[in-house]
Amino acid sequence: MFEHLYKPLPDTDKYLARLGLMRPIPINLESLNTLIYAHLTTIPFENLDIYDLEADISLGIEDIYNKIVEQGRGGYCFELNGLFMALLQSLGFECHPLAGRVLWLRDYYPPLGHRVTMVEMEGRRYYCDVGFGGPAPCSALCLDDAGEQISGGKTFRFDRSSGDTILSYRNWGGVLEPLLMFSEKPCNPVDFVLMNEYFSKNNKSSFRSKRIANLLTKDGSISIDGNIFRQYVEGDCIEIVLDTNEQTLKTLSEHFGIRIGYPLKRSAFREPY
Repeated sequence: MFEHLYKPLPDTDKYLARLGLMRPIPINLESLNTLIYAHLTTIPFENLDIYDLEADISLGIEDIYNKIVEQGRGGYCFELNGLFMALLQSLGFECHPLAGRVLWLRDYYPPLGHRVTMVEMEGRRYYCDVGFGGPAPCSALCLDDAGEQISGGKTFRFDRSSGDTILSYRNWGGVLEPLLMFSEKPCNPVDFVLMNEYFSKNNKSSFRSKRIANLLTKDGSISIDGNIFRQYVEGDCIEIVLDTNEQTLKTLSEHFGIRIGYPLKRSAFREPY
């Protein structure tokens, strides 16, 4: 019944080409970091199929591959990290998924709703995430390192004081900002089916409330939050209100490389006076 979640990647080399990479990809930390950074700067985090199309989101490897590689789209964590793990496995990395709770910008205890990948290499375990968006590290972080770790000029750390539960933090202006809570117990791809159903279909899900897109750039990042486009360049922010379908579609195409074949919701735009 769930065989589609476990199928091998249809074409590893074509996926690598989507990332601007090619073989050989040695099994080492440098290669892992290169893959993560290429993913974050090439394939956007986006929820257009959830918000604008209200479509069923498949976690089948062939379906995600078709969307991200063949159609040049992005996705959200269950899609992005699911396909990325399939890529790592096809290259020979030893890895499995972990499930987590997103604590970032929340003042309540949230349900499980995030997927990350743990890679085991040379006796050490590495946290990898290409599906979290803005606050995520842009390289692998060692789960066995209790100290601060630098990624993309940002400082992160893990707290493992609560049994097998791990808290991840980002040091933001001298304040430890909680990002995720997750168990280090391995998960199975089928464990994310119900999470995906809730977050893609329930009207209380943040992914159903507004349009979201995010992409790391070489000198900052770009994002769409509702009908606001933001471009961060070396700490400075340019903000543009997207008032029409045409503006939004043009921004998605020119900045994110996203081209869709269905109309956008009008609810994201300001009504004319």
